[in-house]
Amino acid sequence: MPTINEVYEGARNAFSSGNYKKASELLMLLIQNGVDDPSVYALKAASDGQSEDWIGCIIACHNVLKTHPDEPEIICNRGIARQKLYSFALAKQDFEAAIRLGNTIAKVCLTQFEDLQDILNLGSDDLDLSNLFFESFRHERYENGIQVSNSIDVGRAIRIEDNIDEDEEGYTVSIYSLNELHPHWKNYLMMSPKQMKVVKKTDGQTILRGYGADSMGNSFSDYGIRIYHKGQHIEKVVSIMHDRNVEIAYFEK
Repeated sequence: MPTINEVYEGARNAFSSGNYKKASELLMLLIQNGVDDPSVYALKAASDGQSEDWIGCIIACHNVLKTHPDEPEIICNRGIARQKLYSFALAKQDFEAAIRLGNTIAKVCLTQFEDLQDILNLGSDDLDLSNLFFESFRHERYENGIQVSNSIDVGRAIRIEDNIDEDEEGYTVSIYSLNELHPHWKNYLMMSPKQMKVVKKTDGQTILRGYGADSMGNSFSDYGIRIYHKGQHIEKVVSIMHDRNVEIAYFEK
């Protein structure tokens, strides 16, 4: 059985040889076994960034910054990952913070970021669901319409993207933890990917509901998402479990 140091050195060697996914897998193994070390998360953030696992990169950066909040390279890396997921407001905040801490790469990133904003039609009122990543650090849980909890400083992220099943229409929706691992699955998924369609649009609100079923026959229609937004700016996302009459409201940071 390899030691913690041996696994970490294996990850460093994999990273040095360009095998970024292998490096990330080894570092995740350490995290799953209770290693909570900023150097592990920092190397995982770099590995995930190189392999373009932008969500993994953001999560790893968060876990570095919770104990070392003034690491300019980590802040810049998180900004790059957020930009890739079109989380532009938070990306800009990261680049500006990294610049204040003396990071020169962030200056280049900020210029490219401003150019990208000019290219994309970010002023459209029609919410773009093809590449959406919403981070929240406060959420409220409702059961049968009654609030039962209010969780503060608990990081969650809602990911909406074009359907990962290319033969189907609509979108894929997932929910991630930005802090701790799922107690059973031992990864950062809080809600595994669900296939959904837009069922209603109003001024400032977009509603999706699951359709079809997973490989085990579980119906996606038990799940839904309600997004409150002004144009492209998202203020709140509500995860709905129709079969249990449960809603979890995730609020903007």
